[in-house]
Amino acid sequence: MAIWIRADDGGDAELIASDSGILVDRPASSQILGIIAELVTQLGAVIIDPRDGMFICRDEERAHLPAEFQQDAVVIEMTGPAVQDATTGLGRH
Repeated sequence: MAIWIRADDGGDAELIASDSGILVDRPASSQILGIIAELVTQLGAVIIDPRDGMFICRDEERAHLPAEFQQDAVVIEMTGPAVQDATTGLGRH
């Protein structure tokens, strides 16, 4: 199933849901990232950056990751700006 979401600032993204997860294609604004961050929080999910396989999550979800991924996960406060920083490398250690 695919749906489009649009934020007040005009940014949009396509969400494609499957049995294995939700793919977000072309998130085009910081407000869209805020909507995605809220969705991730509500689902208790993690973000996997497809460019490098990095896990981005809140501390609450980190404990649910497989042990080999927990140490390298980027733990953030799940907000639009924090997601943007983490996915652009600014929030990574």
